[in-house]
Amino acid sequence: MDEKKKEEQKTAEALLAEKAADKEVSFAPGAIDGIYIYHTTHKQGPAEELIEAIRILHEEGEDEAEKKLYQVFVRPRETRMISMIDQLQHHIIDNVDKYSPEKLLSLASRSISSANTEIVKFGLSLMELVNFSESEDFRSVVVTLAKDEEFTLFALYVIRAWKDGAYITFGLAKRLMSWGRIHAVHFLTPETQEMKDWLIREGWYNEVIPAYSALDVAEKGELMKFLERDTFSDEDVKGVEGLVEALLDEGPVRGISVYPEKDALVKRLTELRAGGAFTEKTDQLLGAMKGSKA
Repeated sequence: MDEKKKEEQKTAEALLAEKAADKEVSFAPGAIDGIYIYHTTHKQGPAEELIEAIRILHEEGEDEAEKKLYQVFVRPRETRMISMIDQLQHHIIDNVDKYSPEKLLSLASRSISSANTEIVKFGLSLMELVNFSESEDFRSVVVTLAKDEEFTLFALYVIRAWKDGAYITFGLAKRLMSWGRIHAVHFLTPETQEMKDWLIREGWYNEVIPAYSALDVAEKGELMKFLERDTFSDEDVKGVEGLVEALLDEGPVRGISVYPEKDALVKRLTELRAGGAFTEKTDQLLGAMKGSKA
């Protein structure tokens, strides 16, 4: 790992610590989990207390388990579910014979109704492990939570296992505009040409920083195939130019420097520009790509 990346991670981790210590600092819904995903080493916090809550659930019941959850998440120093989800889930999977799916789902259902956002995420983390995809009531609740960008990431962990998960994720990606869209685009496996075309035209854009989604979009949306067509609408041109601009912005994450078809992209855009299909902005983007490091 290079020194710049290490410094970015240290800065992001310090930012998370500052947010946890200072309740006056305000972040957009989903931002703290997004920073954790994209800008830290994904260091996992101790999940022993959550594992203890699962034990209490099976030995003492839901009421006592819920009390334990509030002890974990309602503290002067904020505890984030994102930093404990892997340890908790690995423990449950490794000890699957000890735990009742029905009890886990019952606690999950209770947790997602909590007023505490991190307990809601805990509930969704349990739901990811229990197959309830045929229950319309549970599905409806998960999709509703997914529309709140504070919960989109955790809801997508659940939705991705559904048979129609790609279509639901696509609908969320079109609806959301901030961190929720970033996560939905990342999770989306486009199954139709409509999905791929939408990614190129609009999916790269979000109200945070488009660069977060640019590489995902260029690859999943099959940018080079999109550019093979003979004619382009104004919407097509605007989408391609916006996507390439986002690929070039490697401030938050890598983009054009790791895009495997960069040379082919430069060649094709040069051809299209020569044919009058694109705008003067493409000239600027081509210059930037030719000057960027491979």
